[in-house]
Amino acid sequence: MIRRAGIDPASTQNTLTSEVLLIGAVLRQAVVDARGDQPSQCPERAQMEAQAFLLDQDVIDWWAALLGADGAAIGHALRREAGLEM
Repeated sequence: MIRRAGIDPASTQNTLTSEVLLIGAVLRQAVVDARGDQPSQCPERAQMEAQAFLLDQDVIDWWAALLGADGAAIGHALRREAGLEM
């Protein structure tokens, strides 16, 4: 069984519902804001808040639990994508 970013494909909670899409959008925006690729669209304070969000493993665990996913794997993948971790 292949696991991507800690999500168990056999889980019944992993259908592409509007809730899952919303969670993905929130997490994706946090990564974009944390990277600061678009400084004109993301003030420095928002970048710092996004970085703090991604570095708070308890917060990531909560969001991952909504997906039925492994919070540690999700957190690592998000932080790596945001450039906060190698």
